[in-house]
Amino acid sequence: KICSVRPVDIVVAARRDQLPPLKKMRDHFKFKIIFIQNVPLNLSSHYTDAFAQRQLKGIDGVLAVSPSIKDDFLALNRDCALGISHIECMPAPTDNQRFATCVPSESRQDYFKKNFNVAVGNVPVLCMIANFYTSGFKRHDVLLQALHQLKNKGLKFHAFLAGEGAMQKEMQKITTALGLNDCVHFIGFIDSALLLAHSDMHVLSSDTREAEGSVSIEAGYLKKPVIASRGSGADQIIINGQTGYLFKPNDVADLARVIELLLCSHVLRRQQGEAHYQNVMGKFSMSAIFKQFDAYCRKLIA
Repeated sequence: KICSVRPVDIVVAARRDQLPPLKKMRDHFKFKIIFIQNVPLNLSSHYTDAFAQRQLKGIDGVLAVSPSIKDDFLALNRDCALGISHIECMPAPTDNQRFATCVPSESRQDYFKKNFNVAVGNVPVLCMIANFYTSGFKRHDVLLQALHQLKNKGLKFHAFLAGEGAMQKEMQKITTALGLNDCVHFIGFIDSALLLAHSDMHVLSSDTREAEGSVSIEAGYLKKPVIASRGSGADQIIINGQTGYLFKPNDVADLARVIELLLCSHVLRRQQGEAHYQNVMGKFSMSAIFKQFDAYCRKLIA
């Protein structure tokens, strides 16, 4: 209906099943079709079947939310002769204004005591905001083992794991077996902005299947450093050693090493948090992403 009453240059599809009817309409209305790919292709095996490839064949552009997804789509485009002319990487926009207005109205100690009945005292607090998917790619188990090593070294901390999912009970069993019940807390689905605002750092222990991890960007809006795995979507978000740390995927010792660096230095946490804020505001804010999207669209229709 919109195309019937006004000119439309570009239509964006977020699901593959939207593409066939859009391609039929494109023949009449002469618009360009962009497909958004926000999960790694290795989590989407259905892209390897002939039907899926027919749906994708001949669309005009693909926007991938991470460099690794872009590389996967370039390979798929080449190997299956899909004829897609414009494949680019562009992170999903995040609402930085929501976090700009997130100013804690209570002390950190009061927040954790009132909401989770945990007395955190003055020790560092880290959080991980990620659901407990059955695929296991968030690798909560790697984080738990790293925290076990740190506790055995005598380091003091509290870790809050926010999220829900089928693997949560298994991770709680591991927590108990490792003797971490006094310092690791499962808090379910909560307001991520408030949890980040009252924490000292955000850790994302996912393996390389992590497409982006938008919470890593959101942490930057609140001036919190981030730790995530190398080779994941975090590569485009974190400047290693400046805005947080990248660790070797699934490497418990390496994850423990970089967490320890931040646990042991309030000054380092503050410096990297400020640097992370400057970085995400310049590259990942709504205005920054919209500028990138505008440039991409103009290139597509030129």
